[in-house]
Amino acid sequence: EPTTALDVTVQAQILALMDELRREIGMSLLFITHDLGVVAEIADRVVVMRHGVKREEASVGDVFARPRDAYTRDLLAAVPRLGTGSPPAPRPTETGPILSVRDLVKRFPVRRGLLRRTVAHVHAVEGVSFDLNPGETLAIVGESGCGKSTTGRTIARLIDASEGQVVLQGRDITHLSRQAMQPLRRDIQFIFQDPYASLNPRLSALEAVTEPLAIHEPQLTHAQLRARAADLLVRVGLEEAHLDRFPHQFSGGQRQRLCIARALSVSPKVIVADEPVSALDVSVQAQVIALMKQLQEDIGLSYIFISHDMGVVERISHRVAVMYLGQIVEIGPTANVLREPRHPYTQRLLASVPIPDPTRRRARALPDTGDVPSAVRALGVTIPPTIMVEVSAGHLVAQI
Repeated sequence: EPTTALDVTVQAQILALMDELRREIGMSLLFITHDLGVVAEIADRVVVMRHGVKREEASVGDVFARPRDAYTRDLLAAVPRLGTGSPPAPRPTETGPILSVRDLVKRFPVRRGLLRRTVAHVHAVEGVSFDLNPGETLAIVGESGCGKSTTGRTIARLIDASEGQVVLQGRDITHLSRQAMQPLRRDIQFIFQDPYASLNPRLSALEAVTEPLAIHEPQLTHAQLRARAADLLVRVGLEEAHLDRFPHQFSGGQRQRLCIARALSVSPKVIVADEPVSALDVSVQAQVIALMKQLQEDIGLSYIFISHDMGVVERISHRVAVMYLGQIVEIGPTANVLREPRHPYTQRLLASVPIPDPTRRRARALPDTGDVPSAVRALGVTIPPTIMVEVSAGHLVAQI
């Protein structure tokens, strides 16, 4: 899984590098992955495994064109193919946004020397603004290091903003004290990328799911907590019998369902999901996406969905915001942004998406990336605000 945690542009560079090394020195590759787009791009032969058993082995062309095993066919059917999905229609905005972000800035100090003086800042997020409507999914996409995860963490108050404003249901939460923020935390919950790392291995499923409830509703008895936890597990596709299991006894997909149940336990209005399906194989990925969409329909959840997988983004999001070096450079309805990208960076990002079809394999050449722009800037340096231009209804692009 050498490219799983990477955005599509860096992934393309790594695949090109590995292919160049293979040709130059006659190296063989045993490439383990759950990304079938990458398989189509790089593999000569494919072995499909399930539960420790080899289910199918053939050339990459045969596996994609003529899969023999039912599990292989299910895997291929679950692959999110960019451009073939049907993005959800933008949500109506009559009631006004549930979350408003205005001119959000987050900078991290760079300290050096014996006295650890601040000599520069990492400009992780610079002037980010957007609204999130009730029952809407806004996807934030971009390269690794572009600031999308920092934006999500700052909005959820896991870290404090340097400047700007985050308004949740009409209340500015940007600079609330820890005590004042605590009762509001139930309204905005977070789902992390790695479901195993975000679960305490010493806590059972019951304890993990009811921990937030015990904080926000201390009057509940143990029996009431157990009943609520059982209902939540059933809602996310698990069973009441799973309550006394520990994280290591669940599969990756089940652990992520457990994390979703934990986030739902306090009835949030907004969920920030940071790469929630990137560590999962495509079949489990499809199940978790379907679950999140169903929950949205049932209880009107709003999502900020942070991802580098454009196929997944197309399936789940109503709108997409593209980030580059801490700033939003394009935002609009999913179909507009993904099918008619206007900003050069968005175009480059989409051109790097691997195509899950070996007959459309692109010629790989190691790209000349030049100097990668740095987000580290000297003290006192200010970043000019991004000027956005509306190119179609709700579709905004940064002026170059």
